[in-house]
Amino acid sequence: MIFIPISLFPVARKNNENLASSYIVFRALEGMLFIYIAIKSLSFISLSKVYINEATQNASYLQSLGSSIHSEIYWATIIY
Repeated sequence: MIFIPISLFPVARKNNENLASSYIVFRALEGMLFIYIAIKSLSFISLSKVYINEATQNASYLQSLGSSIHSEIYWATIIY
């Protein structure tokens, strides 16, 4: 993901260096947001394991935690 802006930087720098630098920064931010979404999505796996092991004790807490993670993923995807 980061190799495209780095390879385009020399070409875009000929026209406008500020624009080329901004492009690299925004693509880096996009990559960080993508990693954040992937980590949050993978956190559902560990949450589901805990939910299976402790289904009766903390069910409402784990369901609200899952809803919170789901909403974070939803809004991060909207931004992405």
